[in-house]
Amino acid sequence: MKVSEIPIEERPREKGLRFGVEHLSNREILAILLRCGTKKYSVLDLADRVLLKAEGLKGLANISIPDLEEIHGMSRTKALEIKASLELARRINYQAAQEGNVVHSPQALYSWLQTDLGMQMQEEMKVLFLDRGNHILKEETVFKGTDYSCMLQPKTIVRKALQYGTASLILVHNHPGGSKAPSKEDISATKNMMRSAKMMDLHVIDHIIVTTSGCFSFANHGLIEMLEKEVSSEKVV
Repeated sequence: MKVSEIPIEERPREKGLRFGVEHLSNREILAILLRCGTKKYSVLDLADRVLLKAEGLKGLANISIPDLEEIHGMSRTKALEIKASLELARRINYQAAQEGNVVHSPQALYSWLQTDLGMQMQEEMKVLFLDRGNHILKEETVFKGTDYSCMLQPKTIVRKALQYGTASLILVHNHPGGSKAPSKEDISATKNMMRSAKMMDLHVIDHIIVTTSGCFSFANHGLIEMLEKEVSSEKVV
């Protein structure tokens, strides 16, 4: 069915204007971004084909512009507009996270991390370098791959922290599989990082695991406190 054949009040643009875009389905929001379809496919059909190609909304974060262009009716401009809208959402959330105290009011931080890492298909580790007011001074991706715990280099991170004038650190990584539960490797990597940070009077105040369904905070679940006690009780060799 062509959009012109749909009752006016049920068309994506009209529904969005009348009820708000939050009440639109994924395909309807995508259809608004795409604006028009082809002779063969309506804009809603085209939106369905994009979601099918991306294997769902989550896949839009990882699909490339050339891959989108393979869809009949998708121009390079349309593909670019889709990717630009995702990047804009990520930047809005990052700015909100930068402006707040990420310890006392972490919700903006979680929202940004989910748009930034929650939909990634590959495991990625970030470090957030904070000032004394718990505001983000800088964020850096320190690893992308299949096993960050083996490749994490605490000494390099500590060196950067001192360079940036950092007071504390937050470790962040995603679980593409969807589980929020920390693995033994996650806990071990956190402890190693805390051990190196302590030598230079730096503090790892949290390790956040990011998934599409939410975030898991080591600090909120008592794991940071537990690891701090273990590190403090270790004998200096």
